Amino acid sequence: MERVDYLGRMQEHLQEAVRLRSAARSATLARQRDALRRWQAARLEQTYADLRAQPRYALAAEFFLADIYGTGDLSRRDAQLTRAIPSMIKLLPARALEPLALAIEVDALSERLDRSVAERLFGRSASTTIDDKLYAAAYRATASEAERARQIGLIVRVGEELERIAGSTLISTTISLMEGPARQAGFDELQSFLDRGLTAFRKMKGAREFLDVVRSRELSISAHLFAGQDDPFDAAPATPGPRKA
Repeated sequence: MERVDYLGRMQEHLQEAVRLRSAARSATLARQRDALRRWQAARLEQTYADLRAQPRYALAAEFFLADIYGTGDLSRRDAQLTRAIPSMIKLLPARALEPLALAIEVDALSERLDRSVAERLFGRSASTTIDDKLYAAAYRATASEAERARQIGLIVRVGEELERIAGSTLISTTISLMEGPARQAGFDELQSFLDRGLTAFRKMKGAREFLDVVRSRELSISAHLFAGQDDPFDAAPATPGPRKA
């Protein structure tokens, strides 16, 4: 893929994510969005507690929880991206752009789906109460199984692209050494994102088992939510066996 394609892709998805976040700027909507994100983050922490406890997978699990689906304030990152995407595309290695483009696409899609779920959960009330049953009903009512499968697939693809470049010493070293230039060019948070991701994936020395578990668990949970199954979050495939990191 030519570099010129990344500019349009990144800008399109970034603009959607920023628009959706801007629409939730009222105090009530912001609280409700944050409450939903915290609830989902807590669910993910529980679902992947076994991977977080294994030295081989711990860094990658934390990266997915904090960087792919985080609960923090994204305004600084959004401002950096809006301003610096053209410079970033020129300065970063071409192979490092795909995981960034996918991560921005995941962010926009997750923001849109979360907004729909929050609107269904809370309506015009000031409530921030969420439980498994309320969440499941909102999940079913606001997206199709295909949309949720696409979200899960994009998340896994971020990992696949990071694994693809993590084995390249040249690319990993280049990205690590770009901390200063990235800060000067205004995209240090994105450089840091890539550096953390590559570090986590190098530590695994093979990410296939990790990514298969993420895909299988999330698709299983999604299917159980759409089926209205009791305790949908308890149904998760077994942990991959321990392996020397």
